[in-house]
Formats: sequence, structure tokens, C-alpha cells
Amino acid sequence: MNNSGFFRKVARNILLLTAFVPLISTSFSVYPFVFGKTLLFTSIVEVSLVMLCLHLFKNPNFNGFSLNRIQKYLLSACGLFILFYGVSTVMSIHSYLSFWGMVSKGDGFFMMLHLLVFVFISFVVFGDREWNLYAKFNIGVSIFVSLVAWAQLFTRTGIEQPSSTLGNAAYLASYLTLVLAFVAISFKKSSENSSRRIFVSYLVFIISTIVITEIRAALLGLFVGAIVWVILFLPKCKSAIFKKIAISLVVFFSIFGGVFISTRSASVWTKMPVLKRLAVISINSASIQERLEAWKAGINGFLEKPFFGWGSGQFESIYNKYGHTNIEDFRERSFTSAHNKIVDALVEGGIFGLIGYLFLCGVVLWIFRKNALFVGLFVAYFVQDLFIFDTITAYVMFFTIIAYGFCISGDNNCEEVENHTERATVASQK
Repeated sequence: MNNSGFFRKVARNILLLTAFVPLISTSFSVYPFVFGKTLLFTSIVEVSLVMLCLHLFKNPNFNGFSLNRIQKYLLSACGLFILFYGVSTVMSIHSYLSFWGMVSKGDGFFMMLHLLVFVFISFVVFGDREWNLYAKFNIGVSIFVSLVAWAQLFTRTGIEQPSSTLGNAAYLASYLTLVLAFVAISFKKSSENSSRRIFVSYLVFIISTIVITEIRAALLGLFVGAIVWVILFLPKCKSAIFKKIAISLVVFFSIFGGVFISTRSASVWTKMPVLKRLAVISINSASIQERLEAWKAGINGFLEKPFFGWGSGQFESIYNKYGHTNIEDFRERSFTSAHNKIVDALVEGGIFGLIGYLFLCGVVLWIFRKNALFVGLFVAYFVQDLFIFDTITAYVMFFTIIAYGFCISGDNNCEEVENHTERATVASQK
């Protein structure tokens, strides 16, 4: 038996299971919608890493294996991100918490290390076939998760906003947006009209699910993302019908948005699903005020430690120092995040942490810049992240996109990487 090939196949097949992380819930634990997902993902990555190490021990021959310019940029971005994250963890006032992260979010330096190891392993063991299969797994899981959300909506079992298996409607919207961004890559690769029609149906269904979550940040993100997509798509579109549809949709939603904003105090809007939550947005509302207060506290915390920040999981201490003391005025009873990715990055990693994060996002956008749909959906995710925070499901999908970008970028595509690994395995046996 070819043991080295066996270990690589085991690592590859186990890593595919990460697509099913969103389905896991552990009723026996605290934060059941986060803890189980975190435990499963880290366990899968660790087992896959052991299998890959056994494979490399049996097959150390990687002569001729090289990275191109784009891959080096992405590798540098990942390296800077983890370096700044590590420095902020060491310098944290509570290094233990910064290293292990918060159970409620599944973050911390420990999780970031696992996510980057996931990127490395997938680059080594995944080929085109595995990525296609992984995309199908993600589609299937997201459809199931969405169906559960719709079931919650119609049954209304004490749930105002459906959250499915993720425990929070905001987490669901963020996860589904990233899944769509990932699948947009597969859609562009498909040349069959039947496959594209299926994808369009899937796109409509998942966006509809995001809409019923009634997460205002997600709706704003989709609107901004749609504008970005139209701007990038129209110059390249050769179909006059598609151009007219795209322009008509933008005009319709722009006019509708203008009418809605100018008349949002009318009682008719408060009776409509989704729109009723948008109609009550006000600068004086508790939701807006608590975010503004959290952002202000975060900026003050950043100014105190501007270079490498306070470390992951330290925002509650920052808020207790700089935030609004009469917390009973707000709905939130504790502030573990600024509900803004930029502010959170500044607090956790300082200016260098923000640079690392933005550099990583910038390289990803550069790799997929020719895919207008992906860019629009990635922008939608980025916009909604200005008002909410990520948990384990969003982290996994975000780094899945990074992993796939690392694999297909430049000259070394997934199939070439896979073929080189197979050739190296055969050569080591001769």
C-alpha cells in the first residue's frame, strides 16, 4: 500500500468535512451554536495536519514546487495578519483570553492559527475535483440551513428573526453572504447554461433567506454590493436584455429607497415584514446609540494603544473604561465587540492589525477582480461587517475564500499543484 498517498487522501477527505461546520450545535455546552462548531473545525484541522505531516514524512520530495507573484502576495498578507495578531496577543493585558479566544465567538489567536493551517493544508491536498466537491457541499449545507430558517419563519416558535442552526440572525446573514461569494467563483467557471440557471435560482433563494433575517446591516450590504456588481458588470455585459434588467433594478430600488426614506414614518411601512425594522432606524434609537457609543469607546482604546492594540477578546475592558456607564439605557448588557470590523481590528491589533486585515482583503479582491459577482458579494459582506461582528462560521468561509484564491491565483492552479504532488509521490517510490 502507498502509505504516503493514503495519508494525503485521509487529510483531503477529512478537510472536506469543514463544509458541514454550520450544521453543528451542542445543546450540552455554553453557547451551543458556537462551541460545537469551533470544536469540530479545530479538530478536523488538527487531524488533517497530522495526516499531512505523515504524508510529508513519507514523501518529502517537493523539488520544483514554487509560488508565483500573486501567491507570494497572499502568503505575505496571511503572514502579516498572523504576525500582528500574535504580537497583539503577547502584549495583551489578558494574554490567556487573547490566545484561546471567547467561547461566544470562536475567535482568538488559537483559532486564527487553525484557519491559516486550513489554508495551507487545502492548498497542498485539494485539487480542482476537491474544490468542486467542496463547493457542492457548501451549497447543500447553505440550502439546508436556509430551509431551517424558512421553517422557523413560518412556525414562529418564539423566534422573531430566523437564525437557523447558527443561533443568531446576523451570523446567518453573514455566513450566507460569504457562501454566495465563494460559489460565485464556481459560477464563473461554469460554461453550461443549465448549471448557470440552477445557480441563479440558488442565488435568489439564498438572498431571499438573507432578507427574511431582517438584519439591516446585511440588507444595506446587499444593496451596496448590488451597485458595485452593476458598475463592474455592465461594461462587460454583451446582452442588451441583461443590461436593461440590471439598470431597471437599480433605478427601481433607488426610487423606492428614496420614497421609503422620505415617508418611513408612515404607518403603512410599520406593518410590512422587513421594512418595519428599516422604518424605525433613527440616530436617536437605542440600536444606533449603542453602536456609536461602542465605536467611540473603541477609538479611545485604540488611541491609548495605537500600534499593536489590546489583543483579541479585550473589548469589554475597553468599553468599561471608555464607554457609556449607564448601560441600562441600551439593549446590550455587555459589549464584547464594537460591532464594527474596522474598529475591532484597531482595538485588537492596533494600526498594524488593521493594515494586516485590509491587506488580506485587498489581495483577495485583486485575485478575483475580474469576477464582478464575487466582488459585489464580498463588498456586501464587508459593508455588513461594519455593523456586526464575525463568529466561527463566517471565519471559516472567509478563509475558505482565501484558500481557494491561494490555490487558483497566477500560474499554479489547483490541478497543477495536485499533479505535482502526485508526481512527487511516485518519484519518491522509485
